[in-house]
Amino acid sequence: MVSKVFVDEVRQQCDLVEVASQFVSLKRQGKNLVGLCPFHEERTPSFTIAPDKQLYYCFGCQAGGDVFNFVMDIEGLTFPEALRYLAERAGLSMPESVDSGPSEQESQRDRVKRYLYRLAEFAAQYFGEQLDGADGARAREYLEKRGISPEIHQKYRLGYAPDGWQNLCTKLRRHNVSLRAAELLGLIKRSQKKGNYYDVFRDRIMFPISDLSGRVIAFGGRVLGDDEPKYLNSAENLLFSKGKVWYGLNLAREQIRRRDRAIIVEGYMDVLACASAGWEEAVATMGTAMTEYQGRILARYTRNALIAFDSDAAGATAVMRSMKNFYGTGVQLRVMEFPEGQDPDDVLNAPGGSERFEALADEAKSFFEFSWELAQNRYDVTESEGKANVIRDLAVAITHEEDPVIRADRIRFLAERLRLPEDAVRAHLRHTRQQEHSLSAREKGSSDKRGKRQRSTPPTGRYRAEQFVIRLMLQDPRYLELARERLTTEDFSDTVHQLVAQVLLHAPLEEWSDVQVKALNECRTEEERKRVARLMIEEVPPGDVERIFSDSVEFLLKRAKEKRLERLQLQVAEKERAGEVIPPELLAEQASLLKELQGYGGCPKK
Repeated sequence: MVSKVFVDEVRQQCDLVEVASQFVSLKRQGKNLVGLCPFHEERTPSFTIAPDKQLYYCFGCQAGGDVFNFVMDIEGLTFPEALRYLAERAGLSMPESVDSGPSEQESQRDRVKRYLYRLAEFAAQYFGEQLDGADGARAREYLEKRGISPEIHQKYRLGYAPDGWQNLCTKLRRHNVSLRAAELLGLIKRSQKKGNYYDVFRDRIMFPISDLSGRVIAFGGRVLGDDEPKYLNSAENLLFSKGKVWYGLNLAREQIRRRDRAIIVEGYMDVLACASAGWEEAVATMGTAMTEYQGRILARYTRNALIAFDSDAAGATAVMRSMKNFYGTGVQLRVMEFPEGQDPDDVLNAPGGSERFEALADEAKSFFEFSWELAQNRYDVTESEGKANVIRDLAVAITHEEDPVIRADRIRFLAERLRLPEDAVRAHLRHTRQQEHSLSAREKGSSDKRGKRQRSTPPTGRYRAEQFVIRLMLQDPRYLELARERLTTEDFSDTVHQLVAQVLLHAPLEEWSDVQVKALNECRTEEERKRVARLMIEEVPPGDVERIFSDSVEFLLKRAKEKRLERLQLQVAEKERAGEVIPPELLAEQASLLKELQGYGGCPKK
């Protein structure tokens, strides 16, 4: 295990604002910084960073924590992986003990994932060696013919899977690698007839697929011969889900952020062609329509994207599906249209290709424009049925438009082109939307039947008083000092409030800033961490704060005395029923508590 001293050193060296600014556009708001949350879709900024506390909290989705939690959430890393990531960022060397093996708390699933990550890296290195070796000559010639330089194929870690059924299997056996794990990763398969393992990728150029941290999680392979399919991808596994990954994003994201746009292409070779021509902001889908999840990932780096799909009918259909899925992610998509029968790779490898590609990017159409042109060619707009189909196909591009002026212009445009009253277009759009809502409601109803949602209980007066006191104790050491004079951990009833009070009330005041971090680290669950982070960041409501704090402390003391009195009264009643003598000190304490409680008021007003 890594020492607490090293973890604290990494935390101090890595400024949360600097780290988060790579993913979120932040603006100053008072003493805090705010921006659109990278963890969920929103139009009004609710993601908040308190620079002085080095903590973040989203008032929309309740994500919160310190710089480690941010990196873990945004990159999908475990704590050791986040620690290593931030340590390298800060130029600090990791202690060797971090690689000593999984902790006792590490789940079986985490241990399997750790092994699969190592196995994927092992395979990537093997394929890379094969490309650079004698067997890779034909693959290198192919890449050179396609205009892919050695620098690009090294940057994207291209490889080659030699022809033959047992090359990788033999390599794995020699290194005592689990063949079952390799099967889970989709590198090899077991023959149903003979029961032996064989290589999945044979005589193919290999494209390692990496997550945002650069860890290899899957592979794509392009055949060099005449075998089918032309492209073969790893099956989904514990590391890889094709609807959640962009090929090349780990290498392209800095350029995407710098240019404030992404170029979305369909295949690995298109990404390499773009990168070779200087368009390093290119990323590729995994052979399917883009998903909302992918859109949310892309939105961390830019709100603008160009779709550069093939010009055939399949490409147009994929564009339509993808653009509908992207609505709600915050990413504005525009469509590049290529000459018939061409794709980005064809354009870029032709004479003057880079200039032509740039011109096509400048001429890119909005989703509405693209959808309208596609619908015109697909339907007979002189017939009523054709008009209805056009409105249905363009409904998403109109109804999801946030700007009311643009939305009204599009309705007017459609009404004029289809020779319909605007009211008729609006009515049909409403009908289409109602059908969508009905479908969503049915799907939601099915989901609710599978598991009923619990209703939250309204907070009590005691809970609100505890929350107010804990918040001030976390945010201002003056109030912590006042609280320590009168309160104990037992005066709090909520488990999270007790956890924070236990840390705050027993730590030296001069270590108050460190105690804040300790309170966060003491949290046992994700929900506890989010609640504590919110208490640290959320501003105290305006008003007479000192009076409300004092009243809240008095209220908590009163509730604690009431609980003690209830216990005493039960003890007295039990002894009376048993015919036992009631100890005088018990009666004296009971009388004293009754007298003290007469001087307390009600719940503090805030």
